[in-house]
Amino acid sequence: MCERRQYPRMPLTAPVRICYGERVWPSCTTVDMSEGGLFVEIPGHGFQGGEIITIQVCNLEDAPLVAAEVTRTTPEGVGVAFLDGEGETD
Repeated sequence: MCERRQYPRMPLTAPVRICYGERVWPSCTTVDMSEGGLFVEIPGHGFQGGEIITIQVCNLEDAPLVAAEVTRTTPEGVGVAFLDGEGETD
């Protein structure tokens, strides 16, 4: 099987908050991260590919909101790609 990822993944367990419209998931956990995105455990999420969400690391003072596109979904969570270079939103 051929590796299609542009950036290598590294394991990373960190608490994050995800926002999508008016919905907020205040306590999710990352599984891994790369320069281009990450995978977040969020069972029962209901996301579909192409949706734009924001992610913020919890318990980190002044953590930016990062815009990301859902690129992969599984029953356990979602894979997302960061948007707009660093992906920081206003």
